[in-house]
Amino acid sequence: MSDMTLLANQYAASAEFLERVNAALLALKKAAFGRKRDAPAANGLKQSREELAELVEAVHDRLANRSAKTALVPEELLERLNCEYGSQLSWRLENLDRAVQALRSDEALSDEVFVTLDELCQAADAIASASFRRLWRR
Repeated sequence: MSDMTLLANQYAASAEFLERVNAALLALKKAAFGRKRDAPAANGLKQSREELAELVEAVHDRLANRSAKTALVPEELLERLNCEYGSQLSWRLENLDRAVQALRSDEALSDEVFVTLDELCQAADAIASASFRRLWRR
């Protein structure tokens, strides 16, 4: 595989992950913070919660070395999170686990859960942006 193809694949994977996380998180924030007219219907909201729970759980399991390689989570994201979390990995994993549990429940999401989801979204955005810049430098 050529360098250009590899970079293009890395960008596609990170951009797709970011798009999925961002779309689901935005829908949840619109519903939670009073943008009812822009929020999805109840079934769309449930779908956003489940998709986000699936993605966050995949990140959690990969960081905790509990699952085999999955196409859901770009390797660059895992590397970035491992570097960012460092010695705090154990309690960050607990935060990710609580976020998954909250997303799968019917209760309103807490500010703590939104902070955890925002951090994940920011890391995904950073790797997608970095992949894009590397791709265009070629």
